[in-house]
Order: sequence, then C-alpha cells, then structure tokens
Amino acid sequence: MGHLLSKSSVRERLDSPQGLSFGEFSYQLLQAYDWLHLFRTYGCRFQLGGLDQTVNIHNGHDLIKKCLGDYATYGLFAPLITDEGGRKIGKSDSGGVVYLSPQQSTPFALYQYCMRRTDGEVGRLLQAFSFRPERELETLLQAQLASPTPWRLQKLLARQLTTLVHGQEGLATAARITDAFFSRDLALLGALSPAELAEVFSGAEEYSLEFVPGGHLTALDLALRTRCFDSPLAAVNTIEEGGFYLNYVRVDRPSLPLTEQHILPNHITIVSVGKKSHRLVRWL
Repeated sequence: MGHLLSKSSVRERLDSPQGLSFGEFSYQLLQAYDWLHLFRTYGCRFQLGGLDQTVNIHNGHDLIKKCLGDYATYGLFAPLITDEGGRKIGKSDSGGVVYLSPQQSTPFALYQYCMRRTDGEVGRLLQAFSFRPERELETLLQAQLASPTPWRLQKLLARQLTTLVHGQEGLATAARITDAFFSRDLALLGALSPAELAEVFSGAEEYSLEFVPGGHLTALDLALRTRCFDSPLAAVNTIEEGGFYLNYVRVDRPSLPLTEQHILPNHITIVSVGKKSHRLVRWL
C-alpha cells in the first residue's frame, strides 16, 4: 500500500461493495505520526519516498511543525520506476519481486528480472540505475532505435545492476546459471549446486529417491513416482508419443531402465513432460 487515493477515488471506493479499508483510510495519518515519532525519538529530519508519497510526507512535515514548533524537516522525492503502461514497479510487480539487496534477491533472480524487461522499460531503467554518462546512454538508446538488436540493452542493464548489487562474483554466478539453463548443457547443469538448480527451476516439485545400481527402476516408474501423470495409461501414452524427457533427452520407451547415465554429477535428474513442466529428482 502507501499510495495516495484522490478524493474521487475515495468516493468511488466508499460507494463500491468493497468499501475502503481502515488501512487505506488512515494511511496518511499513520505515516505522518510515524515521522513525528521518528523525529522525537531519533531526530529524523528527512523522509525519502517516491513521487506518490508527496502528500503523505508533507502531512508528516506539517504535523511536526504543529506539535513541536517550526523545525526544519525535509521530504526528498524520487521519480517512480514504471512499466510501459505507467504502472509502478514495486512489491506487487507481476514480473516477480526483486530487491537491490544481496540478502533478498539472488544474482540469478536479479539478472533474469533485468533480461525480462521490455524495450520500452529498459531505457528508463538504465537511466535510473546505470552510472554511465548521460550522453553515452543516450547514444546507446539511439543506436538501439536505429538498429534494434535483441536483448542488447537488457544484457547491459543486467550486467550493470547485478554487478552493482552482487559484485563481479555475483555477476559470474548469474551468467553461469543463465548459460546452463538456456543452453541446456548437461555438463553445466551437472555443475550447479542444489540451491542453484532449485532457483533455475523455481516452482518445480522436488523428490528425493534412492537409486540402487542395477535395480529395476524404469522411466515409467520414475514418471509415476514424480507424479507427472494422473494414471499409468496416460504416462505410457505420453512417453510413447515422445513427450517425456530425462535431462532434456527424449525417452519414448516406458520400460527403459534407469542407469547412472541418467543422473547428473550433482546427483540430480531433471524430469520433464513437454518443454515447460519440470520436476527435480535428488538421488540418495
């Protein structure tokens, strides 16, 4: 929350079936009192916020003046970072939440966030977060307009912002994980740590299974144990039709026995149905 509702918006919300929550109704008052408390306790004279916080911060300045006297307090405002539609990029961003903090966003997450920005967004983000001279950035933007090159500005933004937050080592980590994911190079994937693999396949279900060399575990068994299909019949049909993969290699025989060749050096097998549904098996 934290945005300012106009009088017309407040009126519309009050007349709507949902109404106006107490948090929205009292937000300006609470933020103003928060600054008064910070000033009394810590001598806080500055508040920094986006342009959508202008009225909220001004109310705090005014409350301090009325309660304590004419002290010098200041509000500092930054332009909002918005997407192509003018919507604020923030905690509720549909593209995934990232933070300019190494403790809250990993190098890979930050790098990929930058790579997903559209051409209409990336220019403004470079201007906000790059330390390159303004004239040099303008030259780059004009060159992209004159001769569009896919991902050129996105890669520049990703490298600069990841280095800024995570340093050169973080950038190297992000590049290594990105190369492994998009190249589907089994040697690179096999070198990733379990945590890095979990990040690459974010949201994928994970299973821990025991591997017995020379056992009788088949591709069909693995598909069913990882709940890739609702029934054995559906599993057999999909496998025989070529829609089942182990480490990105198509498997079309349900009876195929699993061997050490199906396990990456990091003791992982990537089980896929089609190209987008993945599961990770950690072998014990």
